[in-house]
Amino acid sequence: MKTQRIGRNDPCPCGSGKKFKHCCLGKENSTASNHGAASMSEALRQVLGSRQFSSMEEAQAFLNQITQQQNRQALW
Repeated sequence: MKTQRIGRNDPCPCGSGKKFKHCCLGKENSTASNHGAASMSEALRQVLGSRQFSSMEEAQAFLNQITQQQNRQALW
């Protein structure tokens, strides 16, 4: 399975609207992980809402399930 390579003049996959060379070139690893963390945090906020858990184990199991679902989705 091949991954699509981003060219310097392609639009940046972070969604900024800038060219990759003017946005995230040279900081791919930190930018990808920051955007991933931000989107994961937002997804968790939306899913959790006002949900209450009866134990830490129940909360951890729920978070593990959500994390696995997010990891299956494409980052970009």
